[in-house]
Amino acid sequence: MSLFRLDASIRVEGSHSREIADIVEQEWRTAYPHSQVVTRHIGVDPIPATAWSTAVHATFLPVVHRSAEQVEALNLAAEVAGELIDAEACSAVLGGKCRCGGLLYQGTLQDVLDEQLEIDQH
Repeated sequence: MSLFRLDASIRVEGSHSREIADIVEQEWRTAYPHSQVVTRHIGVDPIPATAWSTAVHATFLPVVHRSAEQVEALNLAAEVAGELIDAEACSAVLGGKCRCGGLLYQGTLQDVLDEQLEIDQH
């Protein structure tokens, strides 16, 4: 069993959504003490806004014609897709406090969910 935890708050201290996610994670660790927890902090370490479009466009090119940026974007997409695919459970608490960046985070999360299988197959 494994848990994928997505934190989207730009606040490390004082984030209500992180507090809720901490509770979920602690309950998971209590129920499954030997399981892995994979955490991605897109509020603190955001995925580049161009990564997904770059990765998708790269899939239409032969491998030898891909730029370093496209290869890097494909590797990132495969990494994130793998985190999601390998998890038996996901914890994503996206609180209302994300008003200033909510659209960016929502769009990034939507891109991950929409394209993770397509990119993973290339």
